[in-house]
Amino acid sequence: MIKHFFKIALRNLERHKAYSLINVICLGLGTTCAILIFTFVRYHTTFDNFHTKKGRIYRITTEFHQDVIAREPNVPQPIGKAFNEDYSFAEKVGMIYSTSDLLVTLPSSEDNKRSKENVAFTQREFFDILDFPLIQGDKSTILTEPNTAVVTQRIARKYFGDQNPVDKLIRVNNKWDFRITGVLQDLPINTHRRDEIYLSYSNLKDHNSWLAGDSWRGVAGGMHCFVLLKPNVLPSDVDQAFATLSKKYYNERDAKVFQFKLQHIADIHLNPALEGYVAKKNLLALSLIGVFLLITACVNFVNLATAQALGRSKEIGVRKVLGSRQKQLFWQFIAETALITVMALVLALALAQLALPYLNQLFDVQLQLNIFHDVYMVAFLPILLVVVILLSGCYPGLILAGFQPVLALKGRLSQKHVGGISMRKGLVVTQFAISQLLIIGTIVIANQMRYSRQADLGFQKDAIVMLPVPEREATKISTLNTEMSRIAGVEKVAFCSDAPASTGWASVTVRFDSRTAEEDFDISVKAGNDQYLSTFELQLIAGRNLQPSDTVREFLLNETAVKKLGIRSPQEAVGKKMQIGLSNSKGTVVGVVKDFHNNSFHEAIDPLCITTSNDWYFTCAIKITAANVSHTISVVEDVWKKTFPDQVYEYNFLDEQIAQFYELDNMMLKLIQAFASIAILICCLGLYGLVSFMVVRKTKEVGVRKVLGASVENIAWLFGKEFIRLLLLAFVIAAPFAWWIMNNWLDTFAYRIQIGAGIFILAILITFAVAVVAVGYKSMVAALMNPIQSLRSE
Repeated sequence: MIKHFFKIALRNLERHKAYSLINVICLGLGTTCAILIFTFVRYHTTFDNFHTKKGRIYRITTEFHQDVIAREPNVPQPIGKAFNEDYSFAEKVGMIYSTSDLLVTLPSSEDNKRSKENVAFTQREFFDILDFPLIQGDKSTILTEPNTAVVTQRIARKYFGDQNPVDKLIRVNNKWDFRITGVLQDLPINTHRRDEIYLSYSNLKDHNSWLAGDSWRGVAGGMHCFVLLKPNVLPSDVDQAFATLSKKYYNERDAKVFQFKLQHIADIHLNPALEGYVAKKNLLALSLIGVFLLITACVNFVNLATAQALGRSKEIGVRKVLGSRQKQLFWQFIAETALITVMALVLALALAQLALPYLNQLFDVQLQLNIFHDVYMVAFLPILLVVVILLSGCYPGLILAGFQPVLALKGRLSQKHVGGISMRKGLVVTQFAISQLLIIGTIVIANQMRYSRQADLGFQKDAIVMLPVPEREATKISTLNTEMSRIAGVEKVAFCSDAPASTGWASVTVRFDSRTAEEDFDISVKAGNDQYLSTFELQLIAGRNLQPSDTVREFLLNETAVKKLGIRSPQEAVGKKMQIGLSNSKGTVVGVVKDFHNNSFHEAIDPLCITTSNDWYFTCAIKITAANVSHTISVVEDVWKKTFPDQVYEYNFLDEQIAQFYELDNMMLKLIQAFASIAILICCLGLYGLVSFMVVRKTKEVGVRKVLGASVENIAWLFGKEFIRLLLLAFVIAAPFAWWIMNNWLDTFAYRIQIGAGIFILAILITFAVAVVAVGYKSMVAALMNPIQSLRSE
């Protein structure tokens, strides 16, 4: 029976090749998007084998309750020991401090191997919590001794090739040697932990004595505490207990400021606010887009199938007269739908495989399409196939199977017998409403990204090269400054902690003038020498610039800091004493700079101060001329390598660094652009098919109209007017939803565009242009046809 169904289905598909091809392409495109989105979402939501106890693994985070509540994943260094000793909630507690770009070399290497690596100072218990598979070494003893290290297989191959790395030495920052005592299995591609070299936690004091200290007020970036809770311990109980911990280790005021809270390991990767990669709402949005595109493709199928139904009425009537039952005819059409869907799935898998390299490059991920080895994909594809078959085939199948044989054979069936024109109109409106939703979203995101690129940041970002300063001795800085200033293409040289706009170096407490208490907000700190303002073209609005100094002596404030301090004018702040919580540094406010964007446009401008200190000059900023950039960069590289011969040279342009603030937003823009294009293409193919069918049905009517004097424009309008009305209706439906969705997205920016009428006008014009292309060709062919041939064909 099934074989017979598919045999007849193949013959029917051959008779309607053009429509079948359109359906295969449309369903193939929709299915491709569904497969790619499923692969991407699964990549970010599937745990690796390192998290076998994931239900009980948490990370402690810090909440700062000041003028606003801010939360970050970093914690004070002593919290791990205190939590383990003061409470009995946890089986294991492990501290880890992660830092990037540490220089790693081999002390006895003849080929001078050196590279910047992601390194973590780690307590042994960390590996008990996350179950990192150890290929070599004893898990119970790794990292218990000072100056020992554990590396991944990739790092072992990189530095030692095929040799056994255990008991070999690596050198960190040209200072400390570590003996390798274990080798870990390579990290899964989707884990949030990217450290590949783990050093003894007891050596953290050598790297930075302040980080390893017992200060509860110091919350450094990269300092994390993981805990494995005991069975039956509720996270809510732990969160409540943290209040007593704050009261024990902080004074009365600070106990209200420093609060702690657990974060489940499943939330880490999907929480960008706490250093995660992608937000859950973005994955949900992508999933909904995939569903919408699949619906658009299925709607296309239903439209074309019901439009064809009248042409197949006699076939159905004959089959019913010969004894076919309604149920048999229904499954016959489902068989036809299944054949088209299977062909579409094959096409989709091929397109998905071709698209994966571009998607991996766009998102910097390693997605793979393993349709035979991936159990999730093996389960997903049959489900997707069945859903598409049922969505596409059920309604047309019921319509065809429900034809009355007498009416079918006499040719008396009308549009009302195949669901009516209104049904197809509704489906067309649905298609174009989805397309216009995506088009409006694309325009809004593109405008916001353009605004972020072109808006005045309050400082100069073009033609500025950022170089690392790995050694901050006064002689090294002085030598580098002198040599860089001599280069012909270099205009300015400044030493600083970071650029005016950066991810942030330090945010600390502040005590102003003679006030007895600290302010109820933290102030961001940037270190910069006396050339910092002129290099970045920051505008001084009160007082004077900083004087050259190797230590903290003077401060510059921004306008936001002046307002937060409650000072009426910038001039009043000049000359006042100030102390910041970074090594309790004291100095005098000597000037106020105009506000500049120190973060991305997602965040408001922070209260900020600039001061001098050689110890904090991690970066050398060089402003270069636009002429002969490559030669200037080459000379800069030679000077840097001469100054730091044992280091790894690297640089980046400030404008590229700032562009990374919006990396995820630009990814979303490119994705939505692609999906909008696919939705438009599906709609175009669907419209083309519908118009082609209408031209065939109205051949005689067109001939009569032309004989009676109708012009080409009149005939073209005959086919186009209905679609224009439908597009306008789709726009009226889509516009409010698009405004609401995109307005919510724009609310994630502190500085944003407004959604004006121009965006909606552009969206409807794009949609009309697409419809004209899809409908216009066939309409013009029909309008230009010889009326004698049109009438003869009937």
